[in-house]
Amino acid sequence: MNNINEALDFHSASTCIIIGDHINFKFILSQNPTLLSEKEFGETLLHIAADNSQYEIAEFLLSLGQNPDIQNDSGESPLHLAIFRSSKRIINLLLSHKANPNILNKDHKSPLHYAAEYKDPEAIKGLLLHGASPTLMDINNMTPIDLADDLACLFPQRYPMPMISEVSPTEELISTINSLEHSTIKAGGFDYRVKTKRHSFKEELFDFLSSISLDKHYKSMVSSGFDNLQGLLLQMKTQNPVSHKVLKSIGIEKSGDRSKIIVNLFKFSVETESNQEFATVYGFLDEIDLTCYYKNFLDCGFDNIVFLFENANNGKGLSDEILQNKVGIYKTGHRMRIVSAIEYYSAKHLKNSSRCFLF
Repeated sequence: MNNINEALDFHSASTCIIIGDHINFKFILSQNPTLLSEKEFGETLLHIAADNSQYEIAEFLLSLGQNPDIQNDSGESPLHLAIFRSSKRIINLLLSHKANPNILNKDHKSPLHYAAEYKDPEAIKGLLLHGASPTLMDINNMTPIDLADDLACLFPQRYPMPMISEVSPTEELISTINSLEHSTIKAGGFDYRVKTKRHSFKEELFDFLSSISLDKHYKSMVSSGFDNLQGLLLQMKTQNPVSHKVLKSIGIEKSGDRSKIIVNLFKFSVETESNQEFATVYGFLDEIDLTCYYKNFLDCGFDNIVFLFENANNGKGLSDEILQNKVGIYKTGHRMRIVSAIEYYSAKHLKNSSRCFLF
């Protein structure tokens, strides 16, 4: 009986969402409709669907009356997460179900703040068309326009911007998105291109954990910032690898489970190699899937990637403490990914610089 109950619990439902198994998800929900009002790690099923770009499941949940403005423990709505994932279809879906484009998270950031911060011109335009305010201030007194940098040209000169008609919000939003499909906006020496963010990273992590029968720890790892398998593999090749202490600190209590994760990460890391070179801090952060912190780096004056690499080679690299207290990065996994990536790529940079000097 316990096995049957476990097969119908929130964890099973969230697993179905992550792997896109909408058939079994609908069955679980039909047998246990109370899951609609439950949360795990502060997130509802709709949050998980938005965060994993699962359109059919998100549409099904909304058809059951799920509140599109429900917030997780960080105050994020599903719309915040859909924008973070650059999921055009889910952004469109949520807005067509009257999702509030001005809802604020605990840092007073609206979905438009996210779209501006992550440099997503499609989302900016779509949110503005649905009444998003470009003048709301976050906890740092920053408006979406402040965060948009060179994308500020997308904001109207006068406020409020005329909203699209109630008759066909979907058609006009699709038209707006399609009109920007191939646009490129240059800023600061590199291109902000309309592109889909890397949806596969969390799936890769889930597949990895499933392959060693430890997918039960997926949510613990993701919520702590250990959400990128390639980043974890690269980390295992540095002086700052994933350890028992780190995994225990994020809630993985069993020593055997921790050992299995560490051993397999080390095993697969042997095949991981990257000779990527970077001209900008943004390019570096993009490679490790953490461009969400680009503005934080600039605000702290960390705007030169060569300087960061050379400091690391001189023993003065960014530390976990600096990243947390000065740069404002609060997820342990994200800080460790940055520190490890700087160590790894700074060594490559030193090697390449030495080679150039010899020739």
